[in-house]
Amino acid sequence: KPCLPRGSFVHGWKIKIMAGSIASDVEQHQQRQQQQQQQHQQKQSPSYPECVAAFFGERFAHRLRWAHAVNSQQRLRNALAASAHFLEADVSAGTLVTHVVAEQSGEEQRGEQSKTLSRKKCRRLRATGKEPPVLTQNGDPIIMAHYPTERSSDLGLADFIQAVLQHNQRITAALNVGAPKSLAEPSGCNAERDNMEQPLLTEAEAAAAPVADAGAAEARTANAGAVAGENETFSGEGDEASAFADDLIVELDAQAVVSGRMMTACVGARRDCRNQKPCGTRKGVKLDFKRFDCLEPALAYLQKVDAARQLEGHLWLNADILSGPGALVAPLRAEEFVKLCSEQLPEAVLSLSWGSSIISTTRSYTQGMVERMLNLCMTPMVSRPFPDGTAPCAAAEVHGGRASGEALSCQRTTTKGDHIYLAPAAACSHITFAVAAEYALRSADSLSKLLESVPGASLTIFSGVGSLGISTSHVRELLSTYGVKRCFLDLRVSKPCRTCSQGLCSVQ
Repeated sequence: KPCLPRGSFVHGWKIKIMAGSIASDVEQHQQRQQQQQQQHQQKQSPSYPECVAAFFGERFAHRLRWAHAVNSQQRLRNALAASAHFLEADVSAGTLVTHVVAEQSGEEQRGEQSKTLSRKKCRRLRATGKEPPVLTQNGDPIIMAHYPTERSSDLGLADFIQAVLQHNQRITAALNVGAPKSLAEPSGCNAERDNMEQPLLTEAEAAAAPVADAGAAEARTANAGAVAGENETFSGEGDEASAFADDLIVELDAQAVVSGRMMTACVGARRDCRNQKPCGTRKGVKLDFKRFDCLEPALAYLQKVDAARQLEGHLWLNADILSGPGALVAPLRAEEFVKLCSEQLPEAVLSLSWGSSIISTTRSYTQGMVERMLNLCMTPMVSRPFPDGTAPCAAAEVHGGRASGEALSCQRTTTKGDHIYLAPAAACSHITFAVAAEYALRSADSLSKLLESVPGASLTIFSGVGSLGISTSHVRELLSTYGVKRCFLDLRVSKPCRTCSQGLCSVQ
């Protein structure tokens, strides 16, 4: 073949191709190294769903139990005595009704009288040194109520938080637990001691055994779960999804036997049954803000009592900040909510949701809804002091030890004066997105991209107001779609069609 002169056009073109190929190989090698480093970091540092599951002694976060709408004194007492791990309560402003015990004249009997705390009475109570209610800027007490359908409550924010903190202190003292245990030693009651209190039954024996009350039903379910945990070795996420669905079926059957329902839907009560553990269960808190004027005073109070630290990081701040499928109520101011929570309580979990209802034409979370949420989480808006003599990237890496390294890159931080501005994904300990179970499966593509784009994020799948329940097969499909390591389930589970014979129910 004739040799080409070195200065010819063809020779230079070949050199450019070789140089471009080498540069492409180098870039691919760097990308592979970055992916390997990220995977190595993820293996070394467990995610928040894994941490919280281990804290409460469960294998996965979706196995945690929830007590919903704890908006009264009676509901609070029941929830603290139940097996729920998280207490969800709505934060609003309105009339605070207190129950005052008063003696009857000339008699030893004592009765309860309901009194309404006005603004002046709240200030007077503050002057006496007693624990006053938390007030909004207008002087209205902050109460636990589902606004706008509820405008009054006998439970205020301060009483709710103090009751949970005191309950956890009693449980910690009874368990003689000091600092939080490691992931290898989940905190909670001793599993061996609990298993010794009740004889272990197989699943078939547990289903056939007569049940006298709700407590026995819960014990039977616990026994079946203990046997399943001992005999099964999970080889993948599909196995856990199926195993969890089977556990729910056993639990629903136990509830059906106790209630004696015939030919009707058996809807579970969010799996917050009476606690059978003598030591009780420590609680996490999820505050669902319904009015924006309650946010700042509530955050100030939570800072004052150091609630995030006392709850050991299991304090969630939730709000509907964007309009979702079938939204009926105007959402809270999105940027202000995220900014205030991230700046004042970065130790808390930020739970962000789209307002939704069962009345929807789209029946899914659209791409536009997801993109607005993504932009909100990844836009630098959270102010942090900028250390002297420290580069912006280095400051972000030091601050964000809890978050993934992807969220702390220079592209997601900006500087202004002596402050650095971080994205909420880098500033908060964890972000979870609350989505309605009715629309979760049809939105799998867009929601999965959201989880991939926000480092370390998770989903909290809930059944909304008016839902008759989610079937166990639906639960299995949710876990198979999104994975068992990044989902929380706050669901009302049901078996919608069943027949009953000899006191036992079966699916049709």
